[in-house]
Amino acid sequence: MALSEALLAYQDCLEFMDRASSDPKGARKWCTSLSAAEHWRMRCHQARALDRKQSKRLYEPTDVRYGTSAYDELSFKLRPPAEGDPGHWVYAVKMILNEAEVELLSQVEADPNL
Repeated sequence: MALSEALLAYQDCLEFMDRASSDPKGARKWCTSLSAAEHWRMRCHQARALDRKQSKRLYEPTDVRYGTSAYDELSFKLRPPAEGDPGHWVYAVKMILNEAEVELLSQVEADPNL
């Protein structure tokens, strides 16, 4: 099934991604089946791709917004529900770096293999 090339066809996805972006961690949406969840995720990816395409028409190549989407910070993941439920969750999770997991090499003991 081909996806629409019109950004207006994805207002529901844009609203979902707006809400996920405005939350510190993201958002999730319930879908009644795995195939419905996969389709929703595919539509969200398409909406984000079309948003990037639109930014190329709105901004000059020298602008940092050129070819980007406000939704690029989101990662879409499918998660099964509690055992026995037929549907799936689609999570839009913000990709946030956990600073506690990062060490700057200039601040740690030198690795002789580098």
